[in-house]
Amino acid sequence: TTGEGGGTEAAPDLSFAVVTPPTSGALYQCVPPQGGSTPCGGTKACPCCMPDDCGLTPLAAADAVEDATGRVLYKPDDDFFNCPTKAKECSAAVAVGESVSFVYEVRDADSRRSPPATAEVWVKNEPDYPYLRGPREFDAEVFQEVRLPA
Repeated sequence: TTGEGGGTEAAPDLSFAVVTPPTSGALYQCVPPQGGSTPCGGTKACPCCMPDDCGLTPLAAADAVEDATGRVLYKPDDDFFNCPTKAKECSAAVAVGESVSFVYEVRDADSRRSPPATAEVWVKNEPDYPYLRGPREFDAEVFQEVRLPA
C-alpha cells in the first residue's frame, strides 16, 4: 500500500517469508543500525544495517522477514556480478554469468499464504573497495597512486 507522503508500506496484517533463498549470495534481515542517528518512522524507512557491521545471520527457507515493508538485504558472494558495469539497466538480455533469484510469499493474519513470487537480483560489476583481513577485520581507504613530475 502507499502511505502518506508516497512511502510504501505493507498492510498491518501482512507479513513476508522467504520460501527459497538465493543459490548464490545470501539474504539478511533489514534491521536499523545500532545507535543510529538517522530519523525514521512514519513514511520514512529506517536504513538497514549492513551484514558485516551487524553480525547478522543469513535467512533460510521458511524464515519470516522482520521488516514490516518486506525489505531484505542481498549480499553477493565475493567477486560475483551478473550485470556488466556499462549496462544502463540490468536484465536477462544483458546478463553475464548466472541468474540469481529468491522466492518469497506473503502471509496474512489468518496464516493464509500467497502463491510464491520470485525476485531477481542483479549485481553490477563495480569496483570493490579493498577489504583487508587480519586478526581483526577492518576497512581501509586506499589512495590513487600519483606520479610526481621529475
